[in-house]
Amino acid sequence: MPPTSPTGPSSDRALLVRWRRDRDITARTALVERYLPFTRALARRYGQHGEPIDDLADFYRCVWQRGAAGTEVPLTLLREGKVRNVTVRSVDRSALLKKPQLQ
Repeated sequence: MPPTSPTGPSSDRALLVRWRRDRDITARTALVERYLPFTRALARRYGQHGEPIDDLADFYRCVWQRGAAGTEVPLTLLREGKVRNVTVRSVDRSALLKKPQLQ
């Protein structure tokens, strides 16, 4: 794909349609090249102990494997070109839900 081609949601959608409908390899290649930096950033952000995480489900599995709610979870974040190591505390999401009022 030439570098002067438009980018954005509408061109991404057109490429995806071409790939899904016509199995256009050039459309697939353009999508992969366009989203590769984003995919790598996510892998770095959510990697655990140097092992990449493939998707959001893997991320949650890694968090849950660390222990019960309240467990500290170390994360390596890439933000604005800077790597930051932070620690967050996991929570029980049901504790955050609004409880029904009993009459």
